[in-house]
Amino acid sequence: MKKAVSLVVIVALAAVGVAWKTTDVGAQDNAIKPLVTSYELMEILYEPFMDQLKESVAAEPEKRRGWQTIYKNSLAIAEATQLNTIRDDEDYMATPEWNQFNFASRDIAVEISEAAKKKDFAGVTAKYQALVKSCNECHTKFEEEDAPTIEP
Repeated sequence: MKKAVSLVVIVALAAVGVAWKTTDVGAQDNAIKPLVTSYELMEILYEPFMDQLKESVAAEPEKRRGWQTIYKNSLAIAEATQLNTIRDDEDYMATPEWNQFNFASRDIAVEISEAAKKKDFAGVTAKYQALVKSCNECHTKFEEEDAPTIEP
Protein backbone atom coordinates (compact mmCIF):
# COMPACT_ATOMS: atom_id res chain seq x y z
CA MET A 1 0.00 0.00 0.00
CA LYS A 2 2.82 2.43 0.90
CA LYS A 3 4.50 1.75 -2.46
CA ALA A 4 1.25 2.48 -4.32
CA VAL A 5 0.74 5.76 -2.45
CA SER A 6 4.37 6.74 -3.05
CA LEU A 7 4.02 5.94 -6.74
CA VAL A 8 0.84 8.03 -7.01
CA VAL A 9 2.55 10.96 -5.28
CA ILE A 10 5.59 10.72 -7.58
CA VAL A 11 3.42 10.54 -10.70
CA ALA A 12 1.31 13.48 -9.49
CA LEU A 13 4.41 15.58 -8.78
CA ALA A 14 5.84 14.70 -12.17
CA ALA A 15 2.58 15.73 -13.86
CA VAL A 16 2.55 19.03 -11.98
CA GLY A 17 6.17 19.60 -12.99
CA VAL A 18 5.43 18.94 -16.65
CA ALA A 19 2.34 21.17 -16.53
CA TRP A 20 4.34 23.94 -14.83
CA LYS A 21 7.17 23.68 -17.36
CA THR A 22 4.88 23.73 -20.39
CA THR A 23 2.52 26.43 -19.14
CA ASP A 24 2.85 29.70 -21.02
CA VAL A 25 3.65 32.29 -18.40
CA GLY A 26 2.25 34.97 -20.60
CA ALA A 27 3.90 38.33 -20.97
CA GLN A 28 6.36 37.89 -18.13
CA ASP A 29 9.76 39.30 -18.97
CA ASN A 30 12.24 36.57 -18.13
CA ALA A 31 15.28 38.45 -19.36
CA ILE A 32 18.19 38.68 -16.98
CA LYS A 33 18.34 42.22 -15.70
CA PRO A 34 19.91 44.09 -12.80
CA LEU A 35 17.86 44.05 -9.62
CA VAL A 36 19.96 46.55 -7.68
CA THR A 37 22.30 49.41 -8.53
CA SER A 38 25.99 48.71 -9.05
CA TYR A 39 26.75 50.36 -5.74
CA GLU A 40 24.31 48.04 -3.96
CA LEU A 41 25.72 45.03 -5.80
CA MET A 42 29.20 45.94 -4.55
CA GLU A 43 27.95 46.29 -0.98
CA ILE A 44 25.80 43.16 -1.00
CA LEU A 45 28.05 40.73 -2.87
CA TYR A 46 31.58 42.00 -3.30
CA GLU A 47 32.34 43.47 0.10
CA PRO A 48 31.55 40.37 2.16
CA PHE A 49 33.39 38.04 -0.22
CA MET A 50 36.39 40.37 -0.57
CA ASP A 51 36.55 40.81 3.22
CA GLN A 52 36.55 37.04 3.73
CA LEU A 53 39.07 36.53 0.96
CA LYS A 54 41.35 39.21 2.42
CA GLU A 55 41.19 37.52 5.82
CA SER A 56 41.85 34.08 4.38
CA VAL A 57 44.93 35.14 2.37
CA ALA A 58 46.56 36.95 5.31
CA ALA A 59 48.40 33.73 6.20
CA GLU A 60 48.77 30.38 4.50
CA PRO A 61 45.92 28.08 5.52
CA GLU A 62 46.92 25.20 7.75
CA LYS A 63 43.74 23.23 7.21
CA ARG A 64 41.58 22.21 4.29
CA ARG A 65 38.81 24.53 5.46
CA GLY A 66 41.06 27.57 4.96
CA TRP A 67 41.79 26.56 1.38
CA GLN A 68 38.07 26.00 0.80
CA THR A 69 37.33 29.50 2.09
CA ILE A 70 39.74 30.96 -0.46
CA TYR A 71 38.32 28.75 -3.20
CA LYS A 72 34.67 29.56 -2.47
CA ASN A 73 35.11 33.30 -1.97
CA SER A 74 37.18 33.74 -5.11
CA LEU A 75 34.58 31.89 -7.19
CA ALA A 76 31.79 33.93 -5.61
CA ILE A 77 33.68 37.07 -6.65
CA ALA A 78 34.10 35.67 -10.17
CA GLU A 79 30.37 35.01 -10.44
CA ALA A 80 29.48 38.42 -9.02
CA THR A 81 31.85 40.03 -11.50
CA GLN A 82 29.94 38.41 -14.34
CA LEU A 83 26.81 40.10 -12.99
CA ASN A 84 28.53 43.42 -13.60
CA THR A 85 28.37 42.81 -17.34
CA ILE A 86 24.58 43.23 -17.35
CA ARG A 87 24.73 46.53 -15.47
CA ASP A 88 23.29 49.60 -17.16
CA ASP A 89 22.76 52.11 -14.39
CA GLU A 90 25.67 54.27 -15.60
CA ASP A 91 26.53 55.34 -19.17
CA TYR A 92 30.06 53.93 -19.00
CA MET A 93 28.61 50.46 -18.50
CA ALA A 94 27.78 50.36 -22.21
CA THR A 95 31.47 50.68 -23.15
CA PRO A 96 33.68 47.75 -24.16
CA GLU A 97 36.16 48.83 -21.47
CA TRP A 98 33.59 48.12 -18.77
CA ASN A 99 33.34 44.49 -19.78
CA GLN A 100 37.10 44.21 -20.30
CA PHE A 101 37.66 45.19 -16.67
CA ASN A 102 34.95 42.81 -15.51
CA PHE A 103 36.22 39.84 -17.47
CA ALA A 104 39.80 40.51 -16.40
CA SER A 105 38.75 40.57 -12.73
CA ARG A 106 36.61 37.47 -13.21
CA ASP A 107 39.52 35.59 -14.76
CA ILE A 108 41.89 36.60 -11.96
CA ALA A 109 39.35 35.47 -9.34
CA VAL A 110 39.07 32.10 -11.11
CA GLU A 111 42.88 31.83 -11.09
CA ILE A 112 42.82 32.40 -7.32
CA SER A 113 40.39 29.49 -6.95
CA GLU A 114 42.58 27.27 -9.13
CA ALA A 115 45.66 28.13 -7.05
CA ALA A 116 43.69 27.38 -3.87
CA LYS A 117 42.75 23.94 -5.24
CA LYS A 118 46.46 23.24 -5.69
CA LYS A 119 47.24 24.70 -2.25
CA ASP A 120 49.60 27.12 -4.00
CA PHE A 121 49.73 29.97 -1.52
CA ALA A 122 52.26 31.98 -3.53
CA GLY A 123 49.90 31.77 -6.51
CA VAL A 124 46.92 32.70 -4.35
CA THR A 125 48.61 35.78 -2.90
CA ALA A 126 50.01 36.94 -6.25
CA LYS A 127 46.60 36.63 -7.89
CA TYR A 128 44.89 38.25 -4.91
CA GLN A 129 47.19 41.27 -5.31
CA ALA A 130 46.36 41.30 -9.04
CA LEU A 131 42.63 41.19 -8.24
CA VAL A 132 42.87 44.10 -5.82
CA LYS A 133 44.83 46.06 -8.42
CA SER A 134 42.29 45.27 -11.14
CA CYS A 135 39.37 46.31 -8.92
CA ASN A 136 41.07 49.55 -7.91
CA GLU A 137 41.94 50.39 -11.53
CA CYS A 138 38.31 49.86 -12.53
CA HIS A 139 37.07 52.02 -9.66
CA THR A 140 39.51 54.78 -10.58
CA LYS A 141 38.64 54.58 -14.28
CA PHE A 142 34.89 54.73 -13.87
CA GLU A 143 34.34 56.49 -10.55
CA GLU A 144 37.14 59.05 -10.53
CA GLU A 145 35.61 61.29 -7.86
CA ASP A 146 34.23 58.64 -5.50
CA ALA A 147 36.54 55.73 -6.30
CA PRO A 148 36.57 53.32 -3.38
CA THR A 149 39.98 51.80 -2.73
CA ILE A 150 40.38 48.20 -1.74
CA GLU A 151 43.30 47.75 0.63
CA PRO A 152 45.19 44.47 0.08
